[in-house]
Amino acid sequence: MKTIKMMMTWFIESGITEQTHESDIKYLRFLNATLLLFVAAQLPVLWLLMALELWTPLLVNLAALGLCGLGFVLNRRGSHLPAKVLVLSVLIANSAYFALIMGSSAPAHLWLVPMTVLGVLVFKPSERFQMAAVVGFSLLCFIGL
Repeated sequence: MKTIKMMMTWFIESGITEQTHESDIKYLRFLNATLLLFVAAQLPVLWLLMALELWTPLLVNLAALGLCGLGFVLNRRGSHLPAKVLVLSVLIANSAYFALIMGSSAPAHLWLVPMTVLGVLVFKPSERFQMAAVVGFSLLCFIGL
């Protein structure tokens, strides 16, 4: 249990250095925690897609996980803003894709509402333009679906 806690702490604290401004730390931790939750939520979905032999959605999910991994690497290396935009755009696009292919039989489009909220919580106040773009993207996808 201690090992899992250490690994989670390492993941959530990634990208935070002594030079990181105190006011920015909470945004970086939140992005990392969001990534961790996304990965954890996708693991059973991947198994389900494999069991059902749904190869295209499986590849889409694997691509989303890969891009989120790139976002984690960017965040860890100090490119925080590109990491935020990439990760949230991938999460929104992934949710919209599954809402599109599943149609009204499953309320996958409702995941776009928390994605909108994530857009507000991940960006710091000085990143208003990027926040507005990501939130707008999420809302447009939600309205369109």
